[in-house]
Amino acid sequence: MTPKTLAPHQPEGDPKVTYGPDPNAPAKFFVSYAWGDTDNPDRARIVDDFCERAAAEGTLIRRDKNEIAFGNSISEFMDKLVQGDRILIVLTEKYLHSVPCMTELYQIWHHAGHNSGEFFEKVRLFTAEGTEIFDSVGRALIGKHWAKEYDRQKPFLEYMGDKDRVAHNRLQRFYTHVPDILEAIADKLQPRSLDDLVTYALE
Repeated sequence: MTPKTLAPHQPEGDPKVTYGPDPNAPAKFFVSYAWGDTDNPDRARIVDDFCERAAAEGTLIRRDKNEIAFGNSISEFMDKLVQGDRILIVLTEKYLHSVPCMTELYQIWHHAGHNSGEFFEKVRLFTAEGTEIFDSVGRALIGKHWAKEYDRQKPFLEYMGDKDRVAHNRLQRFYTHVPDILEAIADKLQPRSLDDLVTYALE
């Protein structure tokens, strides 16, 4: 008779635990936008209203004014935003002429591998009235603005710090790639009301 083979002894104690992303954790949802100012204090109102509605529906929207305290790094927050699971981009004229905002837009595009399909997988859009992206001349003028800014800074390049030189080089990518990004954005039907924005962005 063949003796039974005993199972190998299993040591007592806690089972081995492996850690990974929590499938029940909420998605990292950011908003990229330009702040209001004295010329247009209501510019960011759509962002305020959207964040309030999203919170009421159980979704936390991460935004700079709530997450960057005095002494914190702005660029570190921007890096987190670019890698978010969902990003609402609120386009305004101020946004399109702001270095930090356009850095976020370009980096989101770059992080998606310059692939419009991957870009729109994570991005949701809202374009404010009066933002000139829906015709070829308007988009070209934005590219021209950044080309002129690149040339304006160029004579001072040798006096800049390392990060400023990197930022200057990024301006060239703005005027090279941004018109293409805006062409892709302008081709998308976008919400015009807060209700539609909430439904579209949180789906």
